[in-house]
Amino acid sequence: MAHLTEEHLQRALQHYYSLIILLIGVLLVSCSPKQEVEKGGIDGEILNTKTGLVFLTESISPFESACGKFPAKQTFKLDSLDVFFHQQDFDEGYYTFEADEVTLPVYFVPGKKLSIDLDVRKPYEKPSFGGGMKYEARYLFDRKRELARIQLQSKTAISFSEQQYVSWVTSFRSALDSILLLYITNHPRGSKTFMEQESVSNYYLAATYLESYPRLHALAVDSLSFKPSPSFYNQLDEIEYPNDQASDNAQYVEYVLTRIHERTFSQKMTDSKTYWLEQKLSEAENTLIDTTIYNVALFNMAREMMSMEPSAKRDLLYSRARGLISSRAVRENLPDTIPNLISEP
Repeated sequence: MAHLTEEHLQRALQHYYSLIILLIGVLLVSCSPKQEVEKGGIDGEILNTKTGLVFLTESISPFESACGKFPAKQTFKLDSLDVFFHQQDFDEGYYTFEADEVTLPVYFVPGKKLSIDLDVRKPYEKPSFGGGMKYEARYLFDRKRELARIQLQSKTAISFSEQQYVSWVTSFRSALDSILLLYITNHPRGSKTFMEQESVSNYYLAATYLESYPRLHALAVDSLSFKPSPSFYNQLDEIEYPNDQASDNAQYVEYVLTRIHERTFSQKMTDSKTYWLEQKLSEAENTLIDTTIYNVALFNMAREMMSMEPSAKRDLLYSRARGLISSRAVRENLPDTIPNLISEP
């Protein structure tokens, strides 16, 4: 048998002690309570509310709205410390949080919660967000603030020359995409659906502003003969339309309705509302057939007809629009005929 030197003995003891420490570590981990998985829900501290109540409303798709669905709204009561807590596994999607006049767009995925701390007396101050959905809430707050800035600038921008206006649209689109890129960089494991929807929204917001420029610019500079260059219209024609993959996106729906409105405005030969509606109906029928958005567009046009003064022409157009709707749920959400808007004597 080989003789064990003192050096060999020390190495053996060190190896033995290492195994003992490792075993103790394994036992401690196995005997300790398991770390709880975060459960979905919403909570927060909301200061200075008038009613002591806060609300959370789900966002529904334009198609669901056309089918007659109403968004579910939940009410939460603050306790004596201005705190509320609600545990729920929310379906993935957008929601609106309300506290007095403060409204915040938020997003949920199942199994994650959101914490909101804010003072309603400081509506322009960024709330403190926590929980698994904090990154989305921070992003949506920044985006909402940027959208407000864009809307304010648009009042002046509509008077810009064509080149200046296109540059402005490109600039704000870049700003929105930068906010989105920062979110993705900080939270690359976030919801893929959320990232895609936000990218689609940015794309069609810019498209909506471009589409409305010719008419609004002509009004702003008091020149009804104004016409953009062929390259401007070429740029409009390059916009993806129709796009069934985006049919659940509210900004896309706004773009579609704006496009139909603007493309038929130049064809308006009389002041008759029914003539313009007929043109809009034909535009939708020719460009959107067999798409999900087709039903939504026809539904909106039918509702527009219902707001007009009674006329035989209007009633015929309404009947035509309702008949073209392929979705039974959307069609049944409209009456068979337009109710008489004028009370009988």
